[in-house]
Amino acid sequence: MNICLKGLLGTAVAVVATCSQAQFSVASFEWLGTLGGTESFAFGVNSFGKTTGWSLNSSLATRAFFYDSAMSSLPLLAGWNSAEGHDINDQDWIVGSASTAAGTVSFMYQLGTPTELTGISGATDMTAWGLNSAGTVVGSATFASGDRAFIHSGGIGQILGPLPGGNTRYAGDINDSGWIAGSGIVSTDIGPRERAFRYNGTDYEIVPIVDGYASAVGKRLNAAGDEVGFMKSLDAVTTHAFFYGSGGLVEISTFGGLVSVANGISEKGFVVGSAKKADKFDRAFIWDAGTLTDLNVLVSSYLAPGSSLKDAQDIQGNWIVGNGYNSVSKRNEGWRIQLVPEPMAVIAFAIGLMGALRRRQRERR
Repeated sequence: MNICLKGLLGTAVAVVATCSQAQFSVASFEWLGTLGGTESFAFGVNSFGKTTGWSLNSSLATRAFFYDSAMSSLPLLAGWNSAEGHDINDQDWIVGSASTAAGTVSFMYQLGTPTELTGISGATDMTAWGLNSAGTVVGSATFASGDRAFIHSGGIGQILGPLPGGNTRYAGDINDSGWIAGSGIVSTDIGPRERAFRYNGTDYEIVPIVDGYASAVGKRLNAAGDEVGFMKSLDAVTTHAFFYGSGGLVEISTFGGLVSVANGISEKGFVVGSAKKADKFDRAFIWDAGTLTDLNVLVSSYLAPGSSLKDAQDIQGNWIVGNGYNSVSKRNEGWRIQLVPEPMAVIAFAIGLMGALRRRQRERR
């Protein structure tokens, strides 16, 4: 978050009217482990650090998990073969998808009990990606005519859209005000293309893109409606993350490679995702007001040689979750970081105020 502090004590104003990026330190870092198998993947976290995703168990079957201080498997309903958790709210409700013989179904876990989300006629597959504190769920559904975004609340599901010049395809997140981030296929001057949208409960807005890019996907948003996602060039060689807020669209670069993707955004506007280096290796990042920070550097004291954080999937409060390679267990695993932000503007305010007060004291002598 770009923090601008202005002093309130006369002469202190000119000294401390400054802006700076938040500086971060790490309170804790941990690998999440697995359910007994060879891999796990963290998708979502809530503001208390509770985490969900998927893991292979000892039979190498994919199971949705809930993680607090340890990982536990979420139960399957009859007919489910596997499951993944995709998002979790502060009530510890979890949404995701499960595979069946007939296709993919969406689910919600409340108090450890799974419920299959139904009510959208004609859909052969449904994948839930996000939910808010009221338990309203968004995701994507597959029909004979293609994929469409859906919203599900109170046992009733419906398709989102249409968009200006097209139809929705995917919904990735919904905030407590009912704003939704996603993407759809719309008409453009270069033909039908996938573009990110933002829905405010009444109107659909197509998120603008930077010149040179042809398509975009919106993945998550925060309470303010700030949205993040990624844009792709026409030749699909270059992919860059974006932040879209009240000040317009900001392109988020890389660590020297051609690809960056924004996966999550906090209420303070901190963005997390992955970005490639020139050597084409993925690195998890946190971005704040134009500054891209490699999370591997931030948690370097916690990482064994050979370990790496490849992507960050979500951030809520001071908690970040993502995925990487754990050289100790020799597995690809989910991980969890607890951050302690240290806004340098607060320090600047204190220094400026002290200087102004000293000058005022000298003038009175």
